[in-house]
Amino acid sequence: MEQFPQRRSIRLPEFDYSKANYYFITIRTDQKTHLFGQIMGSKMYLNDFGRIVQDQWFNIPKRFPNVKIEKFVVMPNHFHGIIHVRRGAVSAPVGINNVQRTGGETPPLRPTLLGNIVAYFKYNFTKQINILRQTPGAPVWQRNYYEHVVRDDEDYYRIVEYIQINPAKWQFDRNYK
Repeated sequence: MEQFPQRRSIRLPEFDYSKANYYFITIRTDQKTHLFGQIMGSKMYLNDFGRIVQDQWFNIPKRFPNVKIEKFVVMPNHFHGIIHVRRGAVSAPVGINNVQRTGGETPPLRPTLLGNIVAYFKYNFTKQINILRQTPGAPVWQRNYYEHVVRDDEDYYRIVEYIQINPAKWQFDRNYK
């Protein structure tokens, strides 16, 4: 049987990604394909796909009510955003398929994990894009995503500045080509 290389996790091993915090995420397109529009001067001009990315970002709090979306930017082939998971954020019930219930009993809810939020965002965007492109099942995003746990106010404001100036520095970005 062929052995595949072990994927190295970029997550902090002891960190609880369901706890209330701010998280900075970056998600790249598959093969770094430019899908979302173009930068002219220092401004990003979204195409239809870029507007769908933006719409899906705004939809996150509808699915995860105690999650607030913060500053973000859609770039030609990637996305940067800050997610604020607030206290009490929950998603689907724990063990929904294997909990025996009696009439009207609701299983306990599990805490929202950052990975669930990103997966929801990526899945809904991919579904819409593949319908428009008539490419069912085609990958749109790279398999994983980058995340950074925001540690303090200084870190937060540094990330906000990075997001704001990202289009102006596009020609120097490693994702440019």
